[in-house]
Amino acid sequence: MQTKIEEYNIIESPQSKGLFKNKESFDFDYIPPKIHPRPEIKELVQELRSFVKYRVPEHILLIGGPGTGKTAIFNYLKNTQLEKINNLQIYYINCRFFDTTHKVICKLAGAQPRGIPTNEALTYFFKKQETDCIIALDEIDKLDTLPIQKSKSNLLYYLSRPGEITSQTFHHKISLVLISNATYWEREFFVNDPATSSSLQLIKIIFPPYTLTDIL
Repeated sequence: MQTKIEEYNIIESPQSKGLFKNKESFDFDYIPPKIHPRPEIKELVQELRSFVKYRVPEHILLIGGPGTGKTAIFNYLKNTQLEKINNLQIYYINCRFFDTTHKVICKLAGAQPRGIPTNEALTYFFKKQETDCIIALDEIDKLDTLPIQKSKSNLLYYLSRPGEITSQTFHHKISLVLISNATYWEREFFVNDPATSSSLQLIKIIFPPYTLTDIL
């Protein structure tokens, strides 16, 4: 059987339907142009809407296995709606790359991690922040995997109690969105730090695996 030379053309390929409608959807950075209704998405939207409307801090934990849509859904809502809201700033930080409390705080402050102490970076962040904000910490289970003086606990405690930390000089509201693939993370982390758990009062939203109906 003779093979046509077109089959070896990298730039132009023979027309075929293929198995997938859109292979881009398998890219880790892919953000869907629209979302399909799922109960967990509705719950997330309701919680974010409550913060946007009333500006009362609510801290959310999105938890579920890899590939269940946690990051994609949050980034979709961030890009299409949250970033268009007046007087609200959105931060998204992946803790796989910013894997220490110091790096996260410096990222929020817009400071270089080297040459500035953590407490100074935190103070600078609170001083420069001029609006309410939502801080999303993706792969939170990757943050400070080494037991460095409970610094992870301190980060979440500080961000959930900015008024107390700044002696009431910070008057804006912060809502945290924590994202984790590790279903054990909440239990293992907070059992050793009831103070942070009490401060956060996390609203847990579980993202189950996609069903065949969801995919089709």
